[in-house]
Amino acid sequence: MSLATSGIAAYLLSPHPACTSLSSTSVLKMLALIPLKIPGVSEHNESEEEWILQQLTSAVPFMPVQTHKIGDKLMFFVEDVRVADELKRIPPISVGGREPLPIIVRPSPPPRLGRGGDRDQSRGMRDGDGGGGGGGGGWRSDRGGLSAPFDGDAKMEEDPKTVVLQVLAKRFDESAQSLDLSDMFHDEALRRGGVKGDMFDHKFVSSVLQLVGEHCPNLKGLDLSNNRLKFLDAYTDIPLKCPSLEFLNLSDNYLQNVEELKKVSAGTVITLLLENIPFMQRPSADVTAFIRKCFPNLQMLNSQQLPKPVKFDLPIQSGEMPSIKNSYLGSDEVRKVVVTFLEQFYMMFDDLSDLSRDKLLEAYSNEAVFSLAVNSSPRGSRGASLHSYTNCGRNYLYVKDLGKRFSALKRGRIDIVQLLKHLPRTKHISSTFTVDVVRNTPSTTAFVLYGAYVEVEGGRPPESWAIRSFTRMFVITTVGGTGVSIINDQMIVRNASPKLIKLVKQELPQLVQEASMQPSTSAAATDVSMMPDSLQQAAVERLAMETRMNFHWSAKCLEENQWDYNKALTAFNFLMSQSKVPPEAFI
Repeated sequence: MSLATSGIAAYLLSPHPACTSLSSTSVLKMLALIPLKIPGVSEHNESEEEWILQQLTSAVPFMPVQTHKIGDKLMFFVEDVRVADELKRIPPISVGGREPLPIIVRPSPPPRLGRGGDRDQSRGMRDGDGGGGGGGGGWRSDRGGLSAPFDGDAKMEEDPKTVVLQVLAKRFDESAQSLDLSDMFHDEALRRGGVKGDMFDHKFVSSVLQLVGEHCPNLKGLDLSNNRLKFLDAYTDIPLKCPSLEFLNLSDNYLQNVEELKKVSAGTVITLLLENIPFMQRPSADVTAFIRKCFPNLQMLNSQQLPKPVKFDLPIQSGEMPSIKNSYLGSDEVRKVVVTFLEQFYMMFDDLSDLSRDKLLEAYSNEAVFSLAVNSSPRGSRGASLHSYTNCGRNYLYVKDLGKRFSALKRGRIDIVQLLKHLPRTKHISSTFTVDVVRNTPSTTAFVLYGAYVEVEGGRPPESWAIRSFTRMFVITTVGGTGVSIINDQMIVRNASPKLIKLVKQELPQLVQEASMQPSTSAAATDVSMMPDSLQQAAVERLAMETRMNFHWSAKCLEENQWDYNKALTAFNFLMSQSKVPPEAFI
């Protein structure tokens, strides 16, 4: 529309480079073309400017800056771009029987310092564009860093910082250590000093909070009610500047979203007033829960006592933290059982003369369950391939087939030892062991073992032995009053970390010496006659159960295959397919 007709126009530009006291946000220049005579205004002793501003602020709460007339035209600035967007959406203002005043938004630079601003602004109004220079009246920066907008027609007789300090002192209640900053926009002392109490102007609020922190560091109460606040971005420093704040009043503001409270979240606040706040019009359990999350020690909300929050307060312990223990074994009795078990178990597990590891049959219960898993190596660690473990592992990330997962879970001592005999020959380093007992009853003990071992088979030199890290959880039960038997064994293998590898290499000379004192695995592999009779009997019973052969033929089959169970079973299946197993084998 032509700016020669009645209406309201606005301009929005980037900040002017000559004005360093302004923030980097854009400044909005509003141009209001006021009719010479608005019906009904003079009867109420209102000026045309006051009337048009009242119409605008009743629709959108905002703070006009440097309002002044140029002829029959009105001009003011607005810093907040969000306010500018809302002003765009206001319907044209009706003025009696005259043509409604539309609102037009355009860019503008911030107001310029100096006396030439009015000429620049009037030229911009006449030309109808936003490039006609800056605003008039000016902004003033005090020596202490407080930037406050003031009316161009007002005479600044005092430093703005001094004016604000005087106002804060008048509003401060020393006995209660509280500060009343409500309705600052209409504070007469600020107006007389030429300072506008714009409580949603970031720079002004930041300066006020800085003064509060310097002069009222122990502030207990803060009243911010009736300041037309829609957002709390300018108040994020409250917890920092008011570390002892216990009372906060945000009533009679325009907060639409409860999440604005996160910006002023403070654990010290115990009383909060949110009366006549839009998001509190329909209070709900979720809103209250969110408020308590922002103010975890809140006791009073809008003069109502809140139920005490559920907390797990522990007494504050003074002094030094307790020292870290490498292991937890409970009582001395439990310690003795666990340590003795581990010594005997790994003596058999690491016995290089027992290639079949059949001695471990005595350690497991007939109902025992064993599970093996392989973890990815720790970050930064490198080691030999873990392929010999992954073939019989049951990691859920790698083994998707339910059947394979089930078959990889070994049940019974014979199946468990058959799996263990295919794992690499090892030598465990007891100095790396950490043991934590997680459960103990008179008959059962469960504990987790962490540690490291080296793989010593394959004829490799000691410096190339693979170093593994492992976690193993045992559940053992008492047998016969003095012995124990494994009922559950879960083993997790991974490559050792660089720190653990360094520790293990310090033990290598001792490990090499121990390995050299044991018979070679190749010589021990041919001497199957040393297998205990009880273990042979267990193998016979298992083969008889699986093949339906009698004990005599089951023992004969095992003897002919050097007591290798898998080899004996394979031979049986082959002969059965050829119909060469005699009938008397099944009698």
